[in-house]
Amino acid sequence: MKRFKIFMVALLVISLLTSCSGDSSAVVISATDTSSANITANMYNFWASTSKANFMNTYADVTDSHEFWNSEYAEGLTYAGYLDNLVLEDIKTTAVCMMLYNEYRLSLPDSAKQLVEDEINDYITEYAGGNKSTLNSALSKYGANIDILRSVKMANAKRSLVFSHLFGEGGEKALTDSDYEQYYQNNYYRCQIIYINNKFEYVLDEDGNYTTNTDGTYVTRAITGEALDKKNAAIKAVNDGIAQGKSFEELYEEYSEEKDSIGTYTNGFYLTMGESYGKPIFYKLIGDIAETDINGTACVEYDEGTYIIKRLELDEEAWKQTVNGDFFASFETLATNEAFRLFTREHFDRLTVDETIISNYSIAKVNANNRF
Repeated sequence: MKRFKIFMVALLVISLLTSCSGDSSAVVISATDTSSANITANMYNFWASTSKANFMNTYADVTDSHEFWNSEYAEGLTYAGYLDNLVLEDIKTTAVCMMLYNEYRLSLPDSAKQLVEDEINDYITEYAGGNKSTLNSALSKYGANIDILRSVKMANAKRSLVFSHLFGEGGEKALTDSDYEQYYQNNYYRCQIIYINNKFEYVLDEDGNYTTNTDGTYVTRAITGEALDKKNAAIKAVNDGIAQGKSFEELYEEYSEEKDSIGTYTNGFYLTMGESYGKPIFYKLIGDIAETDINGTACVEYDEGTYIIKRLELDEEAWKQTVNGDFFASFETLATNEAFRLFTREHFDRLTVDETIISNYSIAKVNANNRF
């Protein structure tokens, strides 16, 4: 799925980076009346490359291809378009933090500055064998050189300091229990799920062991014949049982195929779009749950199989209950990050964005940065 078209402008910038220091690329994000928030094209390229790698490493079934990036994430929106919007918003957030860093008269501690230098020196010595030109050549693939890498890392450090200053312990915007509860009520869905795989089966060898493809994934094939009939009969039995008023819990115990792998959660599942799930299927499920009435059910079919879901009413302060711990391990981080995002967005109108140049660094075009 990989067909990159790198614009000539980007090629020119990259070729220059290998032979000169500094960053002479155009400013693509700036703030009114100050240069403290300036983001250059090369910095943007580097951040987009890093975001691409992070996304691809999170989801095993994502491939770097024209077909995938242009496939539909939601109606009228491709995966590339969706991720490009996220990258732009995140980099604008960094620009705002660079601006606020000056306005709040903050100062990075010497330890933070030294950490940036130590990280760069580690790249020079351990990755490039002490040769700065070698490191610059490697960084150029992502629109950077040593000076640009330093600028990126310093911007990240300033962003972290602004975040801690506002939302860290004792910060003027640190969240309260009331804030956490509001975030939970606004962003989570509670449900029960019955899963029946009527789509594929694993191919076993003569000893009954799973077989694998060259990339290490398990070999599968479509379910057909009597096996498919049996699966579809189970789906019908669940839907008929629901229509007859049978307990969803009883139907789950009798028919769901994921009991052993995911366990039985007595309070149901708590899902949110803000979480990073290992499988994109969860986001499709959340979308369908959101369209289901509370205490209502829905039967949805995906490439992975059929899911019968029942949406439940949210209980109060579920994020505090130990029994729900598997679903709320990152809850406070998610809530705080969302508050931070909303706060910084209030300052976006102070930024000027050159979307024409930025379009050269779409997630579909940049190289995935797994190195730096």
